[in-house]
Amino acid sequence: MLTTIVVGLLVFGVVLAGLLLGGVMRGPTDWQELLTQVLLGGVLLFLDVQGLLSLEAFDVRLARECHGPSERELLQQCISQLAA
Repeated sequence: MLTTIVVGLLVFGVVLAGLLLGGVMRGPTDWQELLTQVLLGGVLLFLDVQGLLSLEAFDVRLARECHGPSERELLQQCISQLAA
């Protein structure tokens, strides 16, 4: 559910960027308006990327809690115990 919202915002930002680019190609654009839209788009992109990275970390944590440590982590624990 949360991933759908974040991806939806990313798609919304791409659509807005396309509309902005189309407006710039059609004719002269007020630079203040253009700068405002670019700054807001940059903030939206930053928040979307941070949201996707956070969701990835959450998925990894949830998988570890549900399925236990990975095979590599188990091997590292065995090596540490044998070395001790």
